[in-house]
Amino acid sequence: MSVKKIKAIYSKLEQIQSDLKAIHETYQDTLDRRSAKWQESEKGEILSSRIGYLENALVDLDSLLANLDEASYEED
Repeated sequence: MSVKKIKAIYSKLEQIQSDLKAIHETYQDTLDRRSAKWQESEKGEILSSRIGYLENALVDLDSLLANLDEASYEED
């Protein structure tokens, strides 16, 4: 795979990261605005789980982007 292709993939993943961050922020804002009772309900627990999964995905995506950034410095 050429460096040019790696950089193109990196750019696409940055956009995905941005989209996921926006979704995470929306979910977190929704959860924060709800009462403690709602947060402990089934819907609240589902939303909280989604937030956790998104946080994990964002951490993994950060690592992936860092690795791709390093890989793009190497010449073909």
